Amino acid sequence: MREGKSVKRGWIGVTIQDIDENTAKALGMKDTKGALVTSVLDGEPAAKAGVKTGDVIIAVSGESVEDANQLLRRIAAIKPGESTELTVFRKGSPLTISITLGQRDAKKLAQNMPGGDEEEASPAGTTSVIGLSVRNVTDQEAKALGMDRAKGLLVTDVEAGSEAEQADVRPGDLVLEVNQRPVNSPEEFKKIVNDDGKKKGVVMLQIKRQRQSIFRTVPLSPSK
Repeated sequence: MREGKSVKRGWIGVTIQDIDENTAKALGMKDTKGALVTSVLDGEPAAKAGVKTGDVIIAVSGESVEDANQLLRRIAAIKPGESTELTVFRKGSPLTISITLGQRDAKKLAQNMPGGDEEEASPAGTTSVIGLSVRNVTDQEAKALGMDRAKGLLVTDVEAGSEAEQADVRPGDLVLEVNQRPVNSPEEFKKIVNDDGKKKGVVMLQIKRQRQSIFRTVPLSPSK
């Protein structure tokens, strides 16, 4: 920096979030350590290496990762172009992935940031599940959300005071997966909630919000 040169830090091209107890429960993890991958940017090192949305990165070069901030620090300490190994927790099992780090491209990153307004959801054909009113997404809505085809369920209403509202699920969110299973109809949603959700006592929703992928975990009360 004294010589007027920029500092180069490693970059893998994912967005991440911390894990709470309910999310760990939904994922079948014993603790809340690690960083949950909420999206993988196309063409970036993580995508090339095979990292997937829903993976939990639990170690870098064999050193454990406590949370999202620690992952960022560990990756930033590695120079672009160098290779390392990520240990991820995927659907109940650990997996080692070799990855060559890149360098963050601010212009490309900006193209992947949230943008555009959400369209107003129509109440027609909605079904209530765990305090959410959901329906199939239309082709026009899918396009507005940055998808090439319609998939998932649009949240049209969230019951006041429900666990879903407390978990920060919002009207306009697009639910793509429930407990890491794709959902394209309210019937699929209900089945996963009634089977896997009630068994675990929690459902983890993969949500698309303003073109960004996030996870929200909703605990189920005995009456749900």
